[in-house]
Amino acid sequence: MSSQFEVDHAKLLEKVTQGLDQLVTNLNHLNRNLETINTIGNEFEAPAYLWSQFHTAVMTPDNPINATLTSSVLPSSGHKSADRSS
Repeated sequence: MSSQFEVDHAKLLEKVTQGLDQLVTNLNHLNRNLETINTIGNEFEAPAYLWSQFHTAVMTPDNPINATLTSSVLPSSGHKSADRSS
């Protein structure tokens, strides 16, 4: 005959085993989600590099387009200058 202690011990071990199994399942699910996020993030690497290169090329001081854009924007407000004389 099993004592009450052994019965309770077996029940608790079963609950611990179920909890650990659930934990492993959830960690595997989390890992798959993180891998998906990483894959999606890596897909943005090439376009981000391309836009960075474009920005660098456009924003060089000797670029005539940049000089035109810079002179038509007020430095303090960031708004385009307009002739307000009437």
